[in-house]
Amino acid sequence: MNTSVLLERSEYLLEKIYQATDDPSPSLLFDATELAECREQSPVWLDCARNPRVLEFMRQEPKQWPGLILESSVSTDTLLEHLRHILLVRFGEQRKGVLCYCNPTTASYFFAADAAQSLALWLGPVSRLSWYGGTWADQAEDKERWLSVDNPHAAQWRTMPGAAPARLSQQQEQALQRQRREYFLYQWWKRQRDLSFTQASEYLEQGMDLGFVQAEELQRFLDLRLCYAHHDLPRLASHTSNEDHLELLRRHWQDKESLT
Repeated sequence: MNTSVLLERSEYLLEKIYQATDDPSPSLLFDATELAECREQSPVWLDCARNPRVLEFMRQEPKQWPGLILESSVSTDTLLEHLRHILLVRFGEQRKGVLCYCNPTTASYFFAADAAQSLALWLGPVSRLSWYGGTWADQAEDKERWLSVDNPHAAQWRTMPGAAPARLSQQQEQALQRQRREYFLYQWWKRQRDLSFTQASEYLEQGMDLGFVQAEELQRFLDLRLCYAHHDLPRLASHTSNEDHLELLRRHWQDKESLT
Protein backbone atom coordinates (compact mmCIF):
# COMPACT_ATOMS: atom_id res chain seq x y z
CA MET A 1 0.00 0.00 0.00
CA ASN A 2 1.37 3.41 -1.01
CA THR A 3 0.70 6.62 0.89
CA SER A 4 0.62 10.02 -0.77
CA VAL A 5 -0.72 13.48 0.02
CA LEU A 6 -2.69 15.98 -2.02
CA LEU A 7 -2.07 19.42 -0.55
CA GLU A 8 -4.30 22.43 -1.04
CA ARG A 9 -2.41 25.23 -2.73
CA SER A 10 -1.35 28.23 -0.66
CA GLU A 11 1.00 31.10 -1.39
CA TYR A 12 4.07 29.54 0.23
CA LEU A 13 3.27 25.83 -0.15
CA LEU A 14 6.04 24.98 -2.62
CA GLU A 15 8.55 26.91 -0.52
CA LYS A 16 7.51 24.92 2.56
CA ILE A 17 7.79 21.65 0.65
CA TYR A 18 11.32 22.37 -0.54
CA GLN A 19 12.31 23.40 2.98
CA ALA A 20 11.06 20.06 4.26
CA THR A 21 12.83 17.88 1.68
CA ASP A 22 15.60 18.29 -0.89
CA ASP A 23 14.02 16.54 -3.88
CA PRO A 24 10.24 16.31 -3.41
CA SER A 25 9.35 15.75 -7.10
CA PRO A 26 5.87 17.31 -6.77
CA SER A 27 3.09 16.80 -9.31
CA LEU A 28 0.58 19.56 -10.01
CA LEU A 29 -2.94 18.19 -10.15
CA PHE A 30 -4.09 20.67 -12.81
CA ASP A 31 -1.42 19.59 -15.30
CA ALA A 32 -2.77 17.57 -18.24
CA THR A 33 -6.32 18.83 -17.55
CA GLU A 34 -8.55 21.66 -18.77
CA LEU A 35 -7.24 23.62 -15.78
CA ALA A 36 -3.58 23.53 -16.86
CA GLU A 37 -3.51 27.30 -17.43
CA CYS A 38 -4.30 27.73 -13.72
CA ARG A 39 -1.39 25.57 -12.55
CA GLU A 40 -0.21 28.28 -10.14
CA GLN A 41 -3.38 27.58 -8.13
CA SER A 42 -3.12 23.81 -8.55
CA PRO A 43 -3.13 21.42 -5.58
CA VAL A 44 0.18 19.60 -5.17
CA TRP A 45 0.54 15.81 -5.03
CA LEU A 46 3.51 14.17 -3.27
CA ASP A 47 4.62 10.58 -2.83
CA CYS A 48 5.19 10.04 0.91
CA ALA A 49 7.82 7.35 0.37
CA ARG A 50 9.91 10.13 -1.13
CA ASN A 51 8.66 12.80 1.28
CA PRO A 52 8.14 11.24 4.73
CA ARG A 53 8.78 14.53 6.52
CA VAL A 54 5.89 16.23 4.74
CA LEU A 55 3.54 13.51 5.96
CA GLU A 56 4.98 13.86 9.46
CA PHE A 57 4.47 17.63 9.43
CA MET A 58 0.95 17.19 8.08
CA ARG A 59 0.02 14.87 10.94
CA GLN A 60 1.65 17.08 13.56
CA GLU A 61 0.36 20.44 12.28
CA PRO A 62 -2.60 19.64 10.00
CA LYS A 63 -3.90 23.21 9.91
CA GLN A 64 -0.57 24.34 8.46
CA TRP A 65 -0.66 21.60 5.79
CA PRO A 66 -4.31 21.36 4.66
CA GLY A 67 -5.09 18.57 2.24
CA LEU A 68 -5.76 14.85 1.92
CA ILE A 69 -3.82 11.72 2.82
CA LEU A 70 -4.40 8.93 0.29
CA GLU A 71 -3.68 5.22 0.56
CA SER A 72 -3.68 3.23 -2.68
CA SER A 73 -1.97 0.25 -4.28
CA VAL A 74 -1.99 1.50 -7.88
CA SER A 75 0.82 3.26 -9.73
CA THR A 76 1.42 6.99 -9.49
CA ASP A 77 0.25 7.58 -13.07
CA THR A 78 -2.97 5.65 -12.52
CA LEU A 79 -3.72 7.44 -9.25
CA LEU A 80 -3.08 10.88 -10.72
CA GLU A 81 -5.22 10.06 -13.74
CA HIS A 82 -8.14 9.30 -11.45
CA LEU A 83 -7.60 12.33 -9.20
CA ARG A 84 -7.56 14.54 -12.29
CA HIS A 85 -10.63 12.87 -13.73
CA ILE A 86 -12.81 13.73 -10.70
CA LEU A 87 -11.78 17.40 -10.76
CA LEU A 88 -14.42 18.22 -13.38
CA VAL A 89 -17.98 17.20 -12.53
CA ARG A 90 -21.44 17.43 -14.03
CA PHE A 91 -24.53 18.57 -12.15
CA GLY A 92 -28.01 19.79 -12.92
CA GLU A 93 -29.11 19.50 -16.54
CA GLN A 94 -26.00 20.41 -18.54
CA ARG A 95 -23.77 22.21 -16.08
CA LYS A 96 -20.11 21.45 -15.41
CA GLY A 97 -17.87 22.66 -12.61
CA VAL A 98 -14.64 22.13 -10.70
CA LEU A 99 -14.81 20.03 -7.53
CA CYS A 100 -12.26 21.34 -5.01
CA TYR A 101 -12.30 18.07 -3.10
CA CYS A 102 -8.81 18.45 -1.62
CA ASN A 103 -10.04 21.36 0.51
CA PRO A 104 -10.62 19.78 3.95
CA THR A 105 -13.87 21.69 4.48
CA THR A 106 -15.26 20.61 1.11
CA ALA A 107 -14.13 17.04 1.79
CA SER A 108 -16.02 17.08 5.11
CA TYR A 109 -19.27 17.78 3.25
CA PHE A 110 -18.71 15.90 0.00
CA PHE A 111 -17.31 12.59 1.22
CA ALA A 112 -19.92 12.34 3.98
CA ALA A 113 -22.84 12.81 1.59
CA ASP A 114 -23.18 9.29 0.13
CA ALA A 115 -22.86 5.67 1.20
CA ALA A 116 -19.65 3.72 0.55
CA GLN A 117 -21.06 2.07 -2.59
CA SER A 118 -21.77 5.46 -4.18
CA LEU A 119 -18.46 6.93 -3.03
CA ALA A 120 -16.55 4.12 -4.75
CA LEU A 121 -16.97 6.00 -8.05
CA TRP A 122 -15.16 9.00 -6.59
CA LEU A 123 -12.55 7.23 -4.49
CA GLY A 124 -11.66 4.86 -7.34
CA PRO A 125 -8.32 3.19 -6.53
CA VAL A 126 -8.02 5.00 -3.17
CA SER A 127 -8.63 2.50 -0.37
CA ARG A 128 -8.57 5.11 2.41
CA LEU A 129 -8.87 8.88 2.38
CA SER A 130 -8.00 10.93 5.48
CA TRP A 131 -7.99 14.62 6.33
CA TYR A 132 -8.12 16.99 9.27
CA GLY A 133 -11.09 19.33 9.33
CA GLY A 134 -14.85 19.46 9.56
CA THR A 135 -17.88 21.40 8.39
CA TRP A 136 -18.31 25.12 9.02
CA ALA A 137 -20.47 24.18 11.99
CA ASP A 138 -17.63 22.00 13.31
CA GLN A 139 -15.20 24.88 12.93
CA ALA A 140 -17.54 27.28 14.72
CA GLU A 141 -17.75 24.84 17.64
CA ASP A 142 -14.02 23.94 17.67
CA LYS A 143 -14.78 20.35 16.68
CA GLU A 144 -12.28 19.92 13.85
CA ARG A 145 -10.72 16.46 13.93
CA TRP A 146 -9.15 13.73 11.84
CA LEU A 147 -11.71 12.18 9.50
CA SER A 148 -11.42 9.26 7.10
CA VAL A 149 -13.40 7.33 4.50
CA ASP A 150 -12.66 3.71 3.60
CA ASN A 151 -13.28 2.27 0.15
CA PRO A 152 -13.72 -1.52 0.25
CA HIS A 153 -14.19 -1.54 -3.54
CA ALA A 154 -10.74 -0.10 -4.40
CA ALA A 155 -9.31 -3.49 -5.43
CA GLN A 156 -12.10 -3.98 -8.00
CA TRP A 157 -11.72 -0.51 -9.52
CA ARG A 158 -10.63 -0.32 -13.16
CA THR A 159 -9.61 2.75 -15.12
CA MET A 160 -11.91 3.84 -17.96
CA PRO A 161 -9.99 6.00 -20.47
CA GLY A 162 -12.09 8.72 -22.06
CA ALA A 163 -14.88 8.47 -19.50
CA ALA A 164 -17.16 11.49 -19.25
CA PRO A 165 -16.96 13.66 -16.12
CA ALA A 166 -18.75 12.06 -13.18
CA ARG A 167 -22.18 13.39 -12.25
CA LEU A 168 -22.92 14.59 -8.74
CA SER A 169 -25.69 12.74 -6.96
CA GLN A 170 -28.60 14.65 -5.48
CA GLN A 171 -27.15 14.07 -2.01
CA GLN A 172 -23.78 15.47 -3.08
CA GLU A 173 -25.34 18.54 -4.67
CA GLN A 174 -27.31 19.14 -1.47
CA ALA A 175 -24.15 18.70 0.62
CA LEU A 176 -22.26 21.30 -1.44
CA GLN A 177 -25.24 23.67 -1.25
CA ARG A 178 -25.22 23.20 2.51
CA GLN A 179 -21.51 24.03 2.54
CA ARG A 180 -22.12 27.33 0.73
CA ARG A 181 -25.05 28.15 3.01
CA GLU A 182 -23.10 27.40 6.18
CA TYR A 183 -20.09 29.36 4.91
CA PHE A 184 -22.33 32.41 4.48
CA LEU A 185 -23.70 31.88 7.98
CA TYR A 186 -20.24 31.33 9.45
CA GLN A 187 -19.02 34.66 8.06
CA TRP A 188 -22.02 36.45 9.60
CA TRP A 189 -21.80 34.54 12.90
CA LYS A 190 -18.13 35.47 13.41
CA ARG A 191 -19.12 39.13 13.68
CA GLN A 192 -21.58 38.47 16.52
CA ARG A 193 -21.04 38.07 20.25
CA ASP A 194 -22.62 35.58 22.65
CA LEU A 195 -24.50 33.75 19.89
CA SER A 196 -24.15 30.02 19.33
CA PHE A 197 -23.80 28.71 15.80
CA THR A 198 -26.79 26.45 16.47
CA GLN A 199 -28.98 29.46 17.25
CA ALA A 200 -27.61 31.30 14.22
CA SER A 201 -28.55 28.28 12.08
CA GLU A 202 -32.11 28.44 13.41
CA TYR A 203 -32.31 32.11 12.43
CA LEU A 204 -31.05 31.26 8.94
CA GLU A 205 -33.69 28.55 8.54
CA GLN A 206 -36.37 31.00 9.66
CA GLY A 207 -35.22 33.51 7.07
CA MET A 208 -35.15 30.96 4.27
CA ASP A 209 -38.61 29.68 5.27
CA LEU A 210 -39.87 33.25 4.86
CA GLY A 211 -38.49 33.35 1.32
CA PHE A 212 -35.22 35.21 1.84
CA VAL A 213 -32.67 33.49 -0.39
CA GLN A 214 -30.41 36.28 -1.66
CA ALA A 215 -27.33 36.95 0.46
CA GLU A 216 -28.13 40.63 1.09
CA GLU A 217 -31.71 39.85 2.11
CA LEU A 218 -30.63 37.05 4.40
CA GLN A 219 -28.00 39.19 6.07
CA ARG A 220 -30.53 41.96 6.71
CA PHE A 221 -32.96 39.42 8.12
CA LEU A 222 -30.30 37.91 10.38
CA ASP A 223 -29.28 41.34 11.68
CA LEU A 224 -32.92 42.19 12.36
CA ARG A 225 -33.70 38.82 13.94
CA LEU A 226 -30.75 39.11 16.29
CA CYS A 227 -31.91 42.54 17.48
CA TYR A 228 -35.29 41.06 18.44
CA ALA A 229 -34.22 37.54 19.36
CA HIS A 230 -36.65 37.33 22.30
CA HIS A 231 -39.74 37.92 20.11
CA ASP A 232 -41.57 35.30 18.04
CA LEU A 233 -41.89 35.46 14.27
CA PRO A 234 -45.19 36.92 13.03
CA ARG A 235 -47.15 35.54 10.10
CA LEU A 236 -46.48 37.43 6.89
CA ALA A 237 -48.68 37.81 3.83
CA SER A 238 -47.33 35.72 0.97
CA HIS A 239 -48.11 38.24 -1.77
CA THR A 240 -45.79 40.97 -0.50
CA SER A 241 -42.21 41.48 -1.64
CA ASN A 242 -39.19 40.52 0.44
CA GLU A 243 -38.42 44.21 0.96
CA ASP A 244 -41.92 44.66 2.36
CA HIS A 245 -41.46 41.54 4.50
CA LEU A 246 -38.36 43.03 6.10
CA GLU A 247 -40.13 46.32 6.78
CA LEU A 248 -43.16 44.53 8.27
CA LEU A 249 -40.90 42.47 10.51
CA ARG A 250 -39.06 45.57 11.69
CA ARG A 251 -42.30 47.41 12.50
CA HIS A 252 -43.86 44.37 14.19
CA TRP A 253 -40.88 43.81 16.46
CA GLN A 254 -40.49 47.50 17.22
CA ASP A 255 -44.14 47.60 18.29
CA LYS A 256 -43.63 44.52 20.45
CA GLU A 257 -40.56 46.12 21.98
CA SER A 258 -42.44 49.31 22.87
CA LEU A 259 -45.01 47.27 24.82
CA THR A 260 -42.45 45.50 27.00
